[in-house]
Amino acid sequence: MKQPIINNPPASLPSGSKVVAYVRDNGTNQEENIEQQEKAITDYCEKHGLLLSRIYAESASGFETEHQHQFLKMINTLMTCSDDERPRGLLLWSYSRFSRNTTDLNYYLYELQLKGMIIHSLTENTFDSFLALLLTTIANNKFNAKYIRWGIAEKVKEGYSGGGIPPKGYLMQRENAGRKRNGQQRMGSKWKVDPDLAPLVRLAWEMRSQGKSYEEITEATDRKIYTKKSSWISHFKNKSYLGVGKCGDIEVPDHHEPLITKKIWDAVQKIKSNYRQRGKPPKMGASANQE
Repeated sequence: MKQPIINNPPASLPSGSKVVAYVRDNGTNQEENIEQQEKAITDYCEKHGLLLSRIYAESASGFETEHQHQFLKMINTLMTCSDDERPRGLLLWSYSRFSRNTTDLNYYLYELQLKGMIIHSLTENTFDSFLALLLTTIANNKFNAKYIRWGIAEKVKEGYSGGGIPPKGYLMQRENAGRKRNGQQRMGSKWKVDPDLAPLVRLAWEMRSQGKSYEEITEATDRKIYTKKSSWISHFKNKSYLGVGKCGDIEVPDHHEPLITKKIWDAVQKIKSNYRQRGKPPKMGASANQE
């Protein structure tokens, strides 16, 4: 079998860069199984001086071995860790091994790019122009019509994720979502409550509804949700915590288990509204005097 050409790292991944890797056995090409991909990536990092902190490995199905759910575990880790802890790059044997379908590829690559990560394939060098086009398309919000055409909106109405990373307090869970037209099994992702972070998320909303400051909330949640006070601004605008799912401009109620009540939501939004009108938080206690 002809050996693939191994590309050098891009200039954005210089020697000394911290990286992780993801490998997957597609179940057909034994010349590129998990062990061979892991060795190739390890040797690659040693050759180019890259600091490999972890390899996430998954079987062809992702649900038949001890490697199950490694892809989702990797995505959750990379998206929720602090900027200081996040590796600079993600190494792949090929982009086709990163995701089984174009929709997931679109979302996950885009989300990681937004976090400043470099996704680099060892064996493919023709993806750059396609990725640039893809990211431009997403950035220009041209996907809403495609969601509907692809049937994603209908899947969201059934409780499945339309893509992207779940907010803090939730985890993704893969499950059987029926069959494709060719008879193959179709997998979907649903949000389930994160038993570790959900209690802290509920505490944060409860504290905010009482007028507590972002700094107080950050300390009370042991900095496990956010380390920067500014991150709470978008957090307290997110309707996902009411159980609302979204697909483009479409909102789906009862999409997943809510973490807060409508009463808590309304109280938090009222505080935000009062803050904008008065130029300062409402006087609900000394702790509400600062954001």
